[in-house]
Amino acid sequence: MRLLTLFSHQSLFRFCIATIITLVTSLPLVCFSQSDSANNSSSVSGRHYGNISVDHHHMKMTGDTDYDFATMMRTHHEQGLRMAQNEIVNGKDATLRKLAKKIVATQKKELAEFDRWLAKHPPKTR
Repeated sequence: MRLLTLFSHQSLFRFCIATIITLVTSLPLVCFSQSDSANNSSSVSGRHYGNISVDHHHMKMTGDTDYDFATMMRTHHEQGLRMAQNEIVNGKDATLRKLAKKIVATQKKELAEFDRWLAKHPPKTR
């Protein structure tokens, strides 16, 4: 019984992490989608903004919670970096462009941290 409860909690935890990451990364795109469609300034379809895809559903979970978290967060940060770079190049608002430059700096540092961790920690097989 205890093993079943542990398994259920781990599955629920993985599902919650995947759902939260998907929601967090999709929220900015809803805003972009609404403003872009109002301006007709660029094409946005589904979960894409420019060349940035935020669909995490294609990612396979390994069952190693730490590895899965690091992998998904790395992807999330990489997409945030690309969105910020897009804002720097194409954005008109000086405040947002300044914020995007800060985001680029922090996301690059965090990407490097995830890369170092992932290089040292291959997924554990169960």
